[in-house]
Amino acid sequence: YLLQARDIFLQDKWISERDIPGGSLFFQGPHRLPDNILCTRFGNDLSAFTQACQSLGGLPLAFGDSSFVLQVLPRIKLGCVLWTADDEFPARFSYLFTPCIQQHLPLDVIFALANVVTDGLLQQTPHR
Repeated sequence: YLLQARDIFLQDKWISERDIPGGSLFFQGPHRLPDNILCTRFGNDLSAFTQACQSLGGLPLAFGDSSFVLQVLPRIKLGCVLWTADDEFPARFSYLFTPCIQQHLPLDVIFALANVVTDGLLQQTPHR
């Protein structure tokens, strides 16, 4: 990334990991993004999620019950979207990526990046 990152315009468009070329096959099984961990921690605690994202420099997005964009590298943004649990549906968490991420990082590094962000979010709040 440090040697080959290109100056590509960061769009305000978002895609899921399944929309990244090769992502629908790669992000399964052991490479599944760690959304379940964040659902467990923040699924019933919207304020803790907001606090964790803001403490990492997150700026609000307009998705789900709460969402933030994190500038994780100079040309890499990561969206974090939380839908809290209610009487009808369990909590759900999704990572969102800008379409240009595929031009900067391979799939395994995107997976590692999501794990680092997950750890960062979890470290911002007390364990429950």
